[in-house]
Amino acid sequence: MKSKILSVAVTIIIIFLLSGCIVLIKKASPKDDVIAKKLTAPEGKALVYVIRPSMFGSAMNIPVICDDRYLGNTGGGMFIYAFLDPGTHHFASLAETRTDFALEVKASEVYYIKVSPQPGWFHGRSKLQNLALEDGKLALQNTTLSTECVAFPK
Repeated sequence: MKSKILSVAVTIIIIFLLSGCIVLIKKASPKDDVIAKKLTAPEGKALVYVIRPSMFGSAMNIPVICDDRYLGNTGGGMFIYAFLDPGTHHFASLAETRTDFALEVKASEVYYIKVSPQPGWFHGRSKLQNLALEDGKLALQNTTLSTECVAFPK
């Protein structure tokens, strides 16, 4: 009897969490997603994709900033992007704690940064890391553009 009650309670919690994920995730249209994935760096700028390939912690959106400028929100399985001037840029993800990451970019190059949610005390934490070009391209293809991407014209 106790195991049946526990099973029903766990099922209800899972349904509640999954329904919350559906509400929180804001994906761009398939057309906009394809356009964003085919971008190239404009002359004199670098293109940086910030990718969150994992669905772990999907209910938690993770805002990302660069040089104290808001770039957008990443949900599970989503990405955002930015066009940046050459030089060193300081990225941060804002979850339970702030995670900082520096990346030097060159004009006409494409870069990929991975956002990984981590367990935390109350909300969850996040980790930022640079992805190799091929790993980044693959991760990008398995994600969807977030409507919270500031660079994407709405």
